[in-house]
Amino acid sequence: MARPHERSADPGARRAGGHDLARTTLLSPFDSLLWHRDRVARLFGFDYRIEVYTPGPKRVHGYYTLPILHHGHLIGRVDAKSHRADRKLEVRHVHFEPWFATAAASPRGPDRLDQDEAIAGVAGALGSLGVFVGADECTCAA
Repeated sequence: MARPHERSADPGARRAGGHDLARTTLLSPFDSLLWHRDRVARLFGFDYRIEVYTPGPKRVHGYYTLPILHHGHLIGRVDAKSHRADRKLEVRHVHFEPWFATAAASPRGPDRLDQDEAIAGVAGALGSLGVFVGADECTCAA
């Protein structure tokens, strides 16, 4: 098994602590990266608001969405619900940022991300989330 500092062949893709930035992960809405919304909007072009206390009809993205971090870019958010009694993870919606959905350059720079790689990364992150919540099955809404 690889040690955390051996996960990526690209040392520039790692940050302090040995975490690999060259992967896709789902963030908690309470992750410290998101604490300062103005900074996140300025640096990533990502406007995040947890909608737990927003009335259902007024929600834009979902009750408890998880931001998607891919290669150091916030590319969207996932609206998922764990049905623990049924051991199922329901992915209600995946919302991608407009710049990513249209294959435009990231707000962080002129480079474009590989959409196929990012979507495969999101699928892998959802699989990891399913394992984390103890789901035997993962379903995606149409």
